[in-house]
Amino acid sequence: MVEENLSRSRLVSFRNPAKRVTSFMLCLLATPLTLGLLDASCVASDALMAVVSPQQNAIPACAPGTDGQVQRLDPGMVIERELGGAQSHLYAIVVPTKQFLRVIVDQRGIDLAATICGPDGKQIARVDRPSGANGPEAISILADQTGTFILQVKSLEKLAPVASYQVRIAEQRAQQPRDNTRIDAERAISEGEVLRGRGKLESLHGAVEKFELARTLWHSLDEPYEEALALYGLGWSHSEIGSHGMVKFPIPVHRLRWSYESRGEHESAIDCFNRSLALMRQLGDVHGQAIVEAGVG
Repeated sequence: MVEENLSRSRLVSFRNPAKRVTSFMLCLLATPLTLGLLDASCVASDALMAVVSPQQNAIPACAPGTDGQVQRLDPGMVIERELGGAQSHLYAIVVPTKQFLRVIVDQRGIDLAATICGPDGKQIARVDRPSGANGPEAISILADQTGTFILQVKSLEKLAPVASYQVRIAEQRAQQPRDNTRIDAERAISEGEVLRGRGKLESLHGAVEKFELARTLWHSLDEPYEEALALYGLGWSHSEIGSHGMVKFPIPVHRLRWSYESRGEHESAIDCFNRSLALMRQLGDVHGQAIVEAGVG
């Protein structure tokens, strides 16, 4: 693996579990411009521990990974690693202020979520598309300050078997006008997936709105793969709303009513699945075609 060729000085080891979060935050605060200090010297001493405020002691969104390490990720690097259920890995990326950063996590048999936190440990962005355990998860930010940003790659299933993924920086450059649209689209599709996962009727209607917004934004950016995923999530949301309608009114007098309501939602779902499938076929994405056809079936 590429990671095996990296210097051990690029890793931060947290040998004492009780100090992992605080040590992690101190490393971030101590190295706003370079990663030269991201080594064993970043592990907090007792003296440093004494001056950490209660706010710094709070668990950051990108908490230390299950392997207790933070690995450096630079432009041009492609890192391939393995991850299992409920596990996570962290990557440190130096980004100058007012730059756009886009990272791609390529899932290869495991469903992953990607989160980016700023130098202060606060979450800036999180993505999880309805793509299952294969395909790219792209996550983008606009840096409002120069510093070390942390990417967390985390398995979403506690019992997921070990599988591989690749991570790389796709873009790191000056800001461009359409960058905010891309960030908004990533946020909308990810929020839609969160709402859909809750399964409640109100949440599903919210998911429909988010997925439709994401579809519109991705279409404006001419991103057919992303548009296809938004349509896929939209299809599942309509389908699950229809399933709610089929059991909402068990009294016989209402059966004709909820049959029509359910039919309308399922017809909308099939339309979304078919549009998603057409885009996946245009792209030649075999995995994308398979998951969408499963939805149609």
